[in-house]
Amino acid sequence: MIKGRLSSSIVEESIIDELDKWLKVNTEKKSYTILLDLIENINQIWTFDIVVQNYTTHKLDHSLMVLYYAINLIKNYKIKLDKTANFIIAVACLLHDIGLQCRDESIYDEVRKKINYCGNESLNIFVRNNHALISSLWIRNLYNNESYLDLGLRYTIKKIPEEIISIISLAVNSHSGHSFFEKTKGYTYTHAQIAHPINKLALIVRLADELDIGKSRGDLENPILNNLPT
Repeated sequence: MIKGRLSSSIVEESIIDELDKWLKVNTEKKSYTILLDLIENINQIWTFDIVVQNYTTHKLDHSLMVLYYAINLIKNYKIKLDKTANFIIAVACLLHDIGLQCRDESIYDEVRKKINYCGNESLNIFVRNNHALISSLWIRNLYNNESYLDLGLRYTIKKIPEEIISIISLAVNSHSGHSFFEKTKGYTYTHAQIAHPINKLALIVRLADELDIGKSRGDLENPILNNLPT
């Protein structure tokens, strides 16, 4: 159960229970276990020193709330998604902001090349502004790079089929920024001999992220955010 993987959480217990119940029913048994492992891994990542200071909270509680909103969007989606699509969305929701805790200089360099970066802003601002792409690349590197052997997250990600990792990476990259449809346009995944457009799955993740704007996301180092009206 999700509760057993959380050291602490400000997410309401009823929401945690709803997440747990839905994931058990709407993903495969193996996928559900991977999701539980991811929750524990992400919780661990956010125990390290915070890379991006003075920014709204993007810790595990935020990811769980994004997943909660995504599930409610799926419930009201006119097209019934299969368990593979549900799993893709769930993983993308959980991993969409991990780039904010990435300390890998090689990924920073890869991002600079991809966006033709020539600015001189602080690392804090650079990571914040490009965290979607950093998250996406870090997911791929965790899957492929043996140097991450000391990170539990890599072991969990390696359990996910490579073709699904690619889709998750695309969805994560498109959760922020202005070129959403360009990032996912033309990409599909095939399940049960049916091609599904990835942009629809990615859009659910992006909308769910936008919906989590509650007071709970205020950062302890940012009193202005802590005093937002409810």
